[in-house]
Amino acid sequence: MRHLVLLLVLLVLGCDTAGPGFGGLPARSVEVEGTRFDLRLREDGMAEAIRTSIEYPNYAQISRRAGIAAEQVSGCTADWITGDPSVLRIGLACDGQRVPAQPRRRGTACAMLERMAGAGCDP
Repeated sequence: MRHLVLLLVLLVLGCDTAGPGFGGLPARSVEVEGTRFDLRLREDGMAEAIRTSIEYPNYAQISRRAGIAAEQVSGCTADWITGDPSVLRIGLACDGQRVPAQPRRRGTACAMLERMAGAGCDP
């Protein structure tokens, strides 16, 4: 029983943990059209948006809202968005700076959807 409680605590703590490359960066809570995100920005123009609201995971709607949230917080333009409905990476075009390269690896949920239902997360 103790192991189950410990596992549940660890799962809850991991729900809003920054992904690789974003650890130690402060999160800003942003809400766009009812969807809440914790947003972290790197100096190189890449952002990470972790969805903290509970809703049906419609990738097209959530990724659009994550892009808007990143634009509001950074003042830059979202050039690309990738990931899955829970954790998204956003490449930002800021004041003529080079847009960071889009990660090659897709989100786990997208890969699972693609394998199971033949439909990935691409809008």
